[in-house]
Amino acid sequence: MQKEPHNLSLPSTLNAMIVIAQALALLGCFASVAHVSGWSLLGLGFFFAIVMNSVYSTIHEAHHRTLFSTRWINDGMGILLALFFPAPFHLLRQGHLGHHRRNRSDDEAFDLYFPRDNKVWKFIAWYGILFGLYWVLVACSNIIVLVLPWLMHPKLWKWDRTSEVFLSHFAPQTFSVMRIEALAAIVLHTSLPLLLDCPLSNYLIMYFCFGWMWSSLQYVHHYQAERDVLDGARNLRTFSILDAVWLNHNLHQTHHQHPTTPWVYLRTVAHKRGTQSYSLMAAYLRMWRGPQPAHQHVSNQFDGEVTK
Repeated sequence: MQKEPHNLSLPSTLNAMIVIAQALALLGCFASVAHVSGWSLLGLGFFFAIVMNSVYSTIHEAHHRTLFSTRWINDGMGILLALFFPAPFHLLRQGHLGHHRRNRSDDEAFDLYFPRDNKVWKFIAWYGILFGLYWVLVACSNIIVLVLPWLMHPKLWKWDRTSEVFLSHFAPQTFSVMRIEALAAIVLHTSLPLLLDCPLSNYLIMYFCFGWMWSSLQYVHHYQAERDVLDGARNLRTFSILDAVWLNHNLHQTHHQHPTTPWVYLRTVAHKRGTQSYSLMAAYLRMWRGPQPAHQHVSNQFDGEVTK
């Protein structure tokens, strides 16, 4: 692992202000969803998608415990914000930390297929990511964790290496709290449409706008990147204000190289290292080429470690 920059204090006050701003923006979206239709609903959905991707960036900081210095506040805020995703925070966290360990190895190369792979399934999974179905799967994990936990047994997923490895590295001691989080998410999202007195279709459309954007951007930083756990990502750029709203999440290679560096310092670190950045839109459009054939095998040097 590359060394983290020293003496970097967490921007706890700034992060708290960001969480408050995100909460107010979400409140505005929820207050509006019952009163819009047609193009206005899609406009609200687009705004909600921007806000919720910002919320996910905050959750991401909590994954690495760089949101707040006090652990229970950091994790508690991550749990609360993840309810609006909606998904159990500890499920998201284990998946994300596992991603850092498996990045660009054979255990996690969604954009590649080997001669032994089922090519049809690889393409279905890939375009499922681009069309938002990855978010649908994560949202459905609330039900799976709560009432169908047997579906998470790795032996059921031997036909899909990525899923099997992902489920094999779970920390079982977090499963109880994960189920509580899943129940809370289900209660919240069955209650909100009733409390808001809005058509269920409006609520679902608004959320799917977020889900589509989040899902389609999940692998944009890694598509056809170097097969290396640390360097196998790209720094992407959008607009300065959007990069700030998304907490520099698109400085992804720098984040993988320095995963516990708080978001406010990533741009400085990237500048000092002279890391090149690329257009996010161009990277997104390239993803529509789909999975590419591969013959070079890259082993996971962290295979066997349980993500806690």
